Amino acid sequence: MVYISILFVIFLILLIIVKKTAVVKELLKYMVLLLSIWFVFLKLILLGYNIIIATIITSLIIISLNTIINCRFTKKSVISIIAAFAGATIAGFLTLLFSNLVNINGINAVAIKTGLNPEEISFSIKDLIFAISQIVATGSCVEIAINTCSALYKTKDRTQDISFKKTFKSGISFGAQNVEIVLNTLIFSLTSIFLTVIVFIFATNAGESGIFSNEVFLQSLISLLSICIGTIITIPLATLAYIIFNYRKTIYNTKPNNLIDGQRSLKIK
Repeated sequence: MVYISILFVIFLILLIIVKKTAVVKELLKYMVLLLSIWFVFLKLILLGYNIIIATIITSLIIISLNTIINCRFTKKSVISIIAAFAGATIAGFLTLLFSNLVNINGINAVAIKTGLNPEEISFSIKDLIFAISQIVATGSCVEIAINTCSALYKTKDRTQDISFKKTFKSGISFGAQNVEIVLNTLIFSLTSIFLTVIVFIFATNAGESGIFSNEVFLQSLISLLSICIGTIITIPLATLAYIIFNYRKTIYNTKPNNLIDGQRSLKIK
């Protein structure tokens, strides 16, 4: 624990140097994640709730609190929560769906990671895979949803005349600018799982053919792709939610009949 504490202190110092004033927010978000898993997710499972139900409740709490920490409780935060929750849930169910299609049992994978005897595992492994994907996806989905909504609100303040089509295109464009950084961070963070599995497979002389038949590798690959898809889908979801919440709140003359000195007519509130 001493060495782990040292590593955590180094991480904290670097976070303060890079983030400075935002360090408190970042620490609060990490605390929300850990406390939600410990006091909500695990408690619900121990009380007998289904893992999927526990996951949905936990991810909603994580997304809501982290979004409010970022941008307080505003209309923008409500839109971001809706979009991020939908994106993370899609990631979870995609993982569950394709785990069933590929026929991943998952028991051997969990036994390898935890050192348990497969016969000692009594809960649904596929539901646990769903939980891991959805909870991991909350971070990237929140980031993308907030950035997309913030950019759209800035555009609204600068632009007096914008249609549904232009708004949707703008939302996709703004989201695309941020999604590359988020996905790169996510992919490279999860690469360690693949490297561990690949090294283990080659160490047992299973060869290349053993990689794609290994449950741990397939499970990790499905989870990663599902999380990436859920993150990308969050962009159009955030844009649509923004449009719905702001539809006709301010009406603009898109084709003004009256022109004064060649200028566009004033907006109608």
